[in-house]
Amino acid sequence: MAFGVLFVLLMGVSGWWLYSRWAEMRDSQDRRREAEMMVIFEARGALGAREPTSEEAGPVGGFHPTLPGDR
Repeated sequence: MAFGVLFVLLMGVSGWWLYSRWAEMRDSQDRRREAEMMVIFEARGALGAREPTSEEAGPVGGFHPTLPGDR
C-alpha cells in the first residue's frame, strides 16, 4: 500500500514538473516571436524615417546611366 501511494505521488509530481517545463518552453517561444516582430517593426519604421542619400535621390545634372546598346 505504501509503495502504491509513493508511486502515485511520484507520477503526480513528475507530471506536474513536465507540464510546467512544457508551459515554460511554449511561453518562451511566444516571447521570442514577439521580440522578433518588434525588431522587424522597428527596422521598418527606421527605414521609412531616414533621409535619402544622394545616390538614392536620382540622377545629377541630367546624367542618366544607360545599358550597352541603349541610346
